[in-house]
Amino acid sequence: MDIISPEEACTDDIASYKTQKVLRYNPGRVGEIALDKGQSSNLWYRTLDENYLRERFRTEVLGGEAGEDF
Repeated sequence: MDIISPEEACTDDIASYKTQKVLRYNPGRVGEIALDKGQSSNLWYRTLDENYLRERFRTEVLGGEAGEDF
């Protein structure tokens, strides 16, 4: 992997790339490009999933069992 200069990075095609679709959660520049190129899964961190966060809150903060309502 090569490290490029900031000047070179600003002139790279990726610097001016604009996604074709605005998303509810921003997956970042690489995620946007991947989506536009056909990637449809693994674009977001798991911690952006509300169900995942709710379950973690239930078990880690409230001390409940997985699947319980709070």
